Amino acid sequence: MIDLSYPIYENMPVFPHDPKVEIKRVYTFKLDGFFLSKISGSTHMGTHLDAPFHFNPEGRKISQINLDELIGIAQLVEVSDKKIEIKHLRSAEKDDMLILKTNWSHHWGEEEYFLHNPFLTEQAANFLVKKRIRGIGIDSPSLDPPDSFTAHRIFLFNDIWIVENLRNLEMIKGNEFKIYIIPLVLDAESSPVRAFAEVY
Repeated sequence: MIDLSYPIYENMPVFPHDPKVEIKRVYTFKLDGFFLSKISGSTHMGTHLDAPFHFNPEGRKISQINLDELIGIAQLVEVSDKKIEIKHLRSAEKDDMLILKTNWSHHWGEEEYFLHNPFLTEQAANFLVKKRIRGIGIDSPSLDPPDSFTAHRIFLFNDIWIVENLRNLEMIKGNEFKIYIIPLVLDAESSPVRAFAEVY
């Protein structure tokens, strides 16, 4: 198993203007005989799943996405260009879970991680909608460039989920693998996930 998710920790990197992550001890072993913690932050902290409701008020929430949609064989597409275009995606097929490996995760913790990330063009997003993919993931903070949500709107209004901030994709050999994307059952637009790959 290869873990594709970032740990969630106090003051971890978050998307600009999102709430910071705080993990506070409410009860401690020394005073209370056990530990109990309180966590606060955005539902988009770390590796997370965006449900259609994120941008589509009529779309499904996280709790309405079945696990069998989030577990299965995924196609890994390696892209070295920052602008991800149709030419990079021609191998996509109907019902694919498409995972984009850009190696941008190597910039995790750096300021530029959220400022200059790889992104899909509008044409590429529409191309994948026509291909009728099931969902799409990427090892960067967004499918869009900063200050744009074009690809998000295109996918989410077409009931295609998005997983962002993946890591460790360089550990996967070949262009297909089994992926598990496990969110909390939240009545919300997004959830942190434990995503992992099963390889042989």
